[in-house]
Amino acid sequence: MNAEVQAKYGNPEATMKFLVQLLRILGLEESHGTIVFRCGCLFAVFVVLNAIPYCIGGYPDLDHYVEGSIELCFNVNMYGSGMLFACTAMQFRDCIDEMKNLAALVYSHSPRLAHELTLHNRLVDRFTKAWTSFMVLVAIFYWIAPLPRIYWTYFTRTNASEPLELVQHLEIQFYWLDNRNSIRDYTIYAAMMLPFIFLCATMNNMKTLTVSCSVEYCTKFMCLVTEAIRQLDSLSANDDQARELRKVVAMHKRVLICSRLLDESLRPLLLMQWLLCIIIWSVTLVYFDYSGVHMKSISIIVMFLLVTAEMLSYCILGTRLTSQAEQLERVIYASRWYNLPIKEQRNVQIMLKRAQGRVGIRGYKFVNVNLEEFSRMVNRAYSAYVVLKREISA
Repeated sequence: MNAEVQAKYGNPEATMKFLVQLLRILGLEESHGTIVFRCGCLFAVFVVLNAIPYCIGGYPDLDHYVEGSIELCFNVNMYGSGMLFACTAMQFRDCIDEMKNLAALVYSHSPRLAHELTLHNRLVDRFTKAWTSFMVLVAIFYWIAPLPRIYWTYFTRTNASEPLELVQHLEIQFYWLDNRNSIRDYTIYAAMMLPFIFLCATMNNMKTLTVSCSVEYCTKFMCLVTEAIRQLDSLSANDDQARELRKVVAMHKRVLICSRLLDESLRPLLLMQWLLCIIIWSVTLVYFDYSGVHMKSISIIVMFLLVTAEMLSYCILGTRLTSQAEQLERVIYASRWYNLPIKEQRNVQIMLKRAQGRVGIRGYKFVNVNLEEFSRMVNRAYSAYVVLKREISA
């Protein structure tokens, strides 16, 4: 590892550094009132530019109404999650502080663990920057994609009475604007959608990175503590084992605190994600059943795939965190604790007792975010789809 990488990523402050910088937009380092106020302003923008136009109607047919409902649920998932995260942002800030303290312990423990954490810091930093750049490109493409064809058709058509197909960025009748039929009103509508689309991309980017990076860091710290316990067996003198064991006990305590704070801070966000994901799945299946899959439904397909991929990634990360915590418990029990002095054996007992608690991420107490729950979500969504289909057909 070269000196530049070591200087940039080989310190506790490199823990989720780029993500923390992004979260400062929401006022993460400010008081709780400031965080709620900033997220409240963003939510107010969503209500004015998105929620109210969806609710006041203006849909030409049932297909557009269903498309608008799915888009509304998708956007509520982003902005509503931001508001709920603001309510628990203090716990998340405490979680980040604990991660930095834990990183300091890792760097002081052994060069091998320090090297692994430094590489992980660099990997996460590159991923967050690349994903943020990707989201910016997606937002630009989403806004620009329908415009060239629309304006080319408008300025090159020979029959002025020929109707134009004005592709909407969002399937709404935007207040007083006739954005479905008038090119002038459509231009105003498209201009107003540009900042809103970028705001949507920003909110979705922050939510995705916050959950994925924080859970992945907790999993990595579990791995490092597991490796630190395994290294104890290679020490010969009891004094060295006792000294290193006390460090490991401190690391284990902090990693459990990190996982608890992370779980508490993400519960409201993940519960909303869980609920709206089931709704979007079931409504989308009803839409495809009655309208079929065609080019006009491409936005619905994209949203369906995005919300599915997002929820699946959270479930995979939650499963990995729980599995690594269980492996940590097994490694503690399998260590040669019986060769230690009685006092140090008690420290091992303390670690075992702490490790027996469940570690993972949840949407409150009744939703465990893991692959097993993902399969249950699929079953619930299909059951809701069957009920909706029966009610519509009746």
